Amino acid sequence: MINEPVLLIVIPLFAGFLIPIIYLISKKAIKYIPIIAVFYNLFVLIRLIQINSTSLSYFTTGGYKVPFGINLIFNSQIGIILFAINLLALIALIFFLKKEFHLVNSFAYTLGFIIAISAVNGMVLTGDLFNLFVFMELAAIAGYIIATHKRGYYPSFLYVIISTFGSLLFLLGTITIYNVSGTLNMASVSENLVDVSPHFIVVLSVMFIVALSSESELLPLNAWVPKVYEKTSITGSIFFGSVLSTAALFAVIKVLVLVFKGGYEYLFNSLTIIGLATLLIGEFVAFKQRNVRKIVAYSSIAQAGLIISAVSVSLKNGTITDSIFNAAMFQLLNNIFAKGLILLGVGLLGYYSFEKLKGIAGKKKFASILITIGVLSIIGMPPFAGFWSKFFLIKSLIANKMIIFVAIFLASAIFEVYYYLRFIQNMYYEEFDSKIKINQISAVSYFLMISLSFMIIYIGFNPSSVMKTISDIFTGGII
Repeated sequence: MINEPVLLIVIPLFAGFLIPIIYLISKKAIKYIPIIAVFYNLFVLIRLIQINSTSLSYFTTGGYKVPFGINLIFNSQIGIILFAINLLALIALIFFLKKEFHLVNSFAYTLGFIIAISAVNGMVLTGDLFNLFVFMELAAIAGYIIATHKRGYYPSFLYVIISTFGSLLFLLGTITIYNVSGTLNMASVSENLVDVSPHFIVVLSVMFIVALSSESELLPLNAWVPKVYEKTSITGSIFFGSVLSTAALFAVIKVLVLVFKGGYEYLFNSLTIIGLATLLIGEFVAFKQRNVRKIVAYSSIAQAGLIISAVSVSLKNGTITDSIFNAAMFQLLNNIFAKGLILLGVGLLGYYSFEKLKGIAGKKKFASILITIGVLSIIGMPPFAGFWSKFFLIKSLIANKMIIFVAIFLASAIFEVYYYLRFIQNMYYEEFDSKIKINQISAVSYFLMISLSFMIIYIGFNPSSVMKTISDIFTGGII
């Protein structure tokens, strides 16, 4: 039974059912339930990664075979992405337990977070369009609860409106696809769309991509991102920045690869333009910010645009250009750890504006060094993970003669390097305001930051093995 990916969805849901019961017995005990569930998920993932090959496998539920039954897709590379997502969820939960449990409605927040973990795992695993919609809705509902922490009512309301619109678009697209193809299984849908009008495919693809952009931080439905990052709790910002956005972005990639894989060059060209526009706009707006959480928010938008544009150019000929696609997956993995480390670090310092972070490295040297590791990785400095993800991507783009893409990428990187180095300069070389109260950082909190730093450094010193591990995510006769 431990060999079934469905456990990654079922265990958090079961924990969610336990929380109301345990809450009646002990209000404080509920904070440990999500942590136990995510620990178990990580254990299951280690086992699944060990026993599953790089070939894509289907796991059916209810005894019905594909395409009639609900199915999950899994291989060892998808397991790596899920492991990173669940690890960040665990770190966010431990931070919540240590720093924020007493600040919120503990019952609602704990229940919402564990449901969200089940939902994001389902978004990554499912091979069925309607189930993807269901998991998106679960994640959105849980996200509403998480976003309202610290009275972030307006950002939460904005997130509700935008994600609801995205959900309606996705549902409409799912109904339309079922009407023309007779199935909701992603791989089977692709086979049944061969005889459908290309213009109709464009309409369908636009509906799905716009719908998924509401969660994955892509244009046009990403207006909620900076407001939620800024106003929600640190636990919430880690959830949105490294957990939900990664799962949603992976869901976009999965729909592109499995549903719209067959030679729709105009679709992928359009997505490349949207992705590059998202990259440039995100970096330009981040350049003007002086609040670290808003910087990470706009940077996250930019990185989502970079990844989706890279995936799009890798798919435009109807087959995957492996080197570009794999580099995009490497970049996705780096972003999970680097964003999480920066958000966690500034959360532990307790301040987000440049004014209050001036010279803080002189008072919190070790914490500042760990934050700097995350910053240097996200801007692509050696020897950290981000250097190799961007190096492999640029190398692959040049090899495939995509010079315009490289030029836009490098131009946007100038903005990114400048505003992140400005943040580092502010921490290390400005004069500290003695009136500012310095938060104490516990050994457990330092351990969380060290864990993320270790992952970034480990990947940085083992880029070839990591690249090999995450390569060929959607192989095994599917593409």
